[in-house]
Amino acid sequence: MTRFSIHVKRYTVLLACAACQSSLLCGYEISMSLVSNFIKQDLDMKAVDKACFVDTIQLVSVLTMVPSGALSDWIGRRPLLIIVGMSAFVGYFVMTIASSVSMLIIGRMLSLLGVGLALPTTPLYIAEIATPKVRGFLNCTPEVLSIFGSLLALLNMEIYSSVPHHISWRVIIGFGMVPSGILAIRMFWLPESPQWLIHRGRIAETSMALSKTASNGSLASARLNELKLAAKIPVDSTANIVVMSEETDPLALYQFFRNPQQPRFKVIVSVLYLSIMQQICGVDVIISNFVKGVIPMKNQIWSRVLVALVKLLITLVPMLGVDKIGRKPLLLVSFVLITIASAVLGFSHLEDGGTRFFLFVLIAGYALGLGPITAVYSTEVLPFKTRAQVLGLGM
Repeated sequence: MTRFSIHVKRYTVLLACAACQSSLLCGYEISMSLVSNFIKQDLDMKAVDKACFVDTIQLVSVLTMVPSGALSDWIGRRPLLIIVGMSAFVGYFVMTIASSVSMLIIGRMLSLLGVGLALPTTPLYIAEIATPKVRGFLNCTPEVLSIFGSLLALLNMEIYSSVPHHISWRVIIGFGMVPSGILAIRMFWLPESPQWLIHRGRIAETSMALSKTASNGSLASARLNELKLAAKIPVDSTANIVVMSEETDPLALYQFFRNPQQPRFKVIVSVLYLSIMQQICGVDVIISNFVKGVIPMKNQIWSRVLVALVKLLITLVPMLGVDKIGRKPLLLVSFVLITIASAVLGFSHLEDGGTRFFLFVLIAGYALGLGPITAVYSTEVLPFKTRAQVLGLGM
């Protein structure tokens, strides 16, 4: 292997990790809801204010995720990730200096605006810049860094729990400016998605982006020809820019639902079903609300840390094996484990030990497939025209 090929592979991994700072932010945001216990002792946060602070993550994320696909098709994946980083950075800064609950909630909404835009855009960007041999591995990175972000938030809360409350929560929230700042700054120097560029007819920029991510020049050239064929551009075209006959359609997904006879319609419905199953299997709810009763530990934070560590270790299995084992086998194993665990927990009366065991089976089933593999599978089977919009709707 040449020194050049090693450099390019390392660059691709670093590129994916830079984009995944948004996933780290997502995990940090989810666990940061617990910081309201520190805030209420400083800003006189009432029950309604606490509910607003914690539950805005659901409303704002949904409102921003749905249009995120059309937005990334319009302005590009890289500019949208820059907006994610800037929005989250400003949001964390506003929360850190907040002198009232209203100011705190405004900052929270700004940071969640970035999180909502990032959830579908990050796996989309990684899938489009990664080479097929490492695409599965790299697209499992967002799930791993999301869990790592949760761990960071929990550990920060434990570390600063003995610090005066008017300082501790500001430090914990202020830490979120680090990954958001890295994301916003780093994305300025990273290439745009080659697939997005080629569908805009920007052939020279596509070639330049591929030269940075492919392991050698011949593979970059072969990949460029594949993208030209997919975008219906003549392979022998030497122009730097080509005028494309088809522009981005913000209603492309709507058009598919209007005409269910189209060949890719079943694929889109299957991906949406997979995304829905990912959300309703209940793992996040269990971790967020019932972990205190699952693990016999006095400290709720350490209970959550233990569950997150288990989830992180299990997620490494599909991350390292997805490109060899395949996507479908891991998803099938995941569905089997989740189905068994859900059925036993829902219809059986178990002792505490049995309940804990099957709850961990449920978490393991999610971490083995449905959690990390859904985005990998979805980005690979969806047509480019509707890929971003389906991910925005499904995530």
